[in-house]
Amino acid sequence: GTSFGAHMWKGADGALNQHIFKVVFDEQSVSKPYLRYAINQKLDELIAGAQGGVGLRHVTKSKFQKTEIAFPAFAEQKQIANKLDELLAQVDSIKARLDAIPAILKRFRQTVLAAAVSGRLTEDWRGESSYQESDGLNVPTSWHIVTVGDIAQVKGGKRLPKGKSLVSFNTGFPYIRAGQLKDGTVNPTDQLYLTPEVQESISRYIVE
Repeated sequence: GTSFGAHMWKGADGALNQHIFKVVFDEQSVSKPYLRYAINQKLDELIAGAQGGVGLRHVTKSKFQKTEIAFPAFAEQKQIANKLDELLAQVDSIKARLDAIPAILKRFRQTVLAAAVSGRLTEDWRGESSYQESDGLNVPTSWHIVTVGDIAQVKGGKRLPKGKSLVSFNTGFPYIRAGQLKDGTVNPTDQLYLTPEVQESISRYIVE
């Protein structure tokens, strides 16, 4: 069988691919849910000794039949399967909540930033709570409204000259790519560099 693990078929009658096994057993002595869990618990071991490429490993029928599993009495099998159903449902629920955390953190970060740049975050420190509306921005009366260009010089980036390429060894001239920018920082993983020759030709675009 392929390394998809054990599953319980609940659909209509169907034909099986040559790499899928049907497991037939006495359901009066073997709990179907327990057997599925027991086989899946051995999945890593089966895959390690399976045939085929990395993406899709094939377990032979002979090896599968020789797989040893723990086998308690039928009543305990059912009890174990029920407990596993409960615990794994909790795991799925926890995973769903964890998966939602990045979005929650992003919203929280945006809320905090909005409070900070509107003066709400430092209202107690400032000692005044009067605000003014200007160009759609609601800010404390002691603040000013400026453009980025009023207080900073904005420099654009630069494409590599035609025919030139980056290098992976450190020349002292790192080239910052858009994919490296995340959460207000520059990720240095897989950093690429300009050669001294290319650096000289685009030196006016250097960030210090």
